[in-house]
Amino acid sequence: MRVPVPHGGKVSAVLVPRPMAFLAVQVHFEGQPSLGRQVQFYKYADAKNNKGDSVGDVMTTDVDGVVRLPRLVATGHYVCEIDGQDHAVVSTVDRLKDTYPVYLPVDAEVVDLHAHAPDGDTTDEGGN
Repeated sequence: MRVPVPHGGKVSAVLVPRPMAFLAVQVHFEGQPSLGRQVQFYKYADAKNNKGDSVGDVMTTDVDGVVRLPRLVATGHYVCEIDGQDHAVVSTVDRLKDTYPVYLPVDAEVVDLHAHAPDGDTTDEGGN
């Protein structure tokens, strides 16, 4: 950063480190973790969800459907492409053990029957 009128021919700056986080996703298909999916991360290019430069190598999901980039990245949004399908916009996570969930197919609506039912009851009338 330059000051408009440098004093004595000197310029000063303040360096602020960027917040860093982890890039990790868990891929689900039909409610189950999806093993063996090819995942590639990209920089988030613009508000139209276009992808930018790739981040890391292509990785394969493990038995839990998880892939983790083996290094820290700048906190924010990234594009995740799975098996060459439509890509999803994902967020970084603060802890290495956390993951961002991605449900296949990417554009499908996700309904969690257990989210609103008391004590695991999946009926509409509370067990009736």
